[in-house]
Amino acid sequence: MLRIGWSEIRPKVGSFIDAATVVEVADYRAGRPDPLAPAGFVWPEDGAPLMRLRLRLQGEEEDFLFQREIDDPPANAKQSRGFWIGDRYFVRTEHPSPDTYLQEDSPESERTHWRLVFPYQPFQRKGPLTYRLQRELNSEKSE
Repeated sequence: MLRIGWSEIRPKVGSFIDAATVVEVADYRAGRPDPLAPAGFVWPEDGAPLMRLRLRLQGEEEDFLFQREIDDPPANAKQSRGFWIGDRYFVRTEHPSPDTYLQEDSPESERTHWRLVFPYQPFQRKGPLTYRLQRELNSEKSE
């Protein structure tokens, strides 16, 4: 289990997987979270679209889970559900001219991204790449 913050390991993960190759990408359906799983594992949001990515690095393979997320549109975007005028919030349908206030375009495609769900217990519990990464990070800490 990785016990350090993502900001600490992000640069190291990038260099660690530079040589990795993608073996397979597939849609994924997650089971229910295991109530007996050790603390520290994370689970995807219920009902979120998921993708499983299998990587190969130096002969070892491991699956990684990604969850699709869509950020909310900015406050002044045409796609916003409403807007503020002074201290009052208007839902689009409550105002006679919402387009006066909602002028920026922020399509959903520009606000969609895939977030790594890590460490995901079914994949990282005995993942060889996670183990190697953890070993590498621990050796750097002890130096």
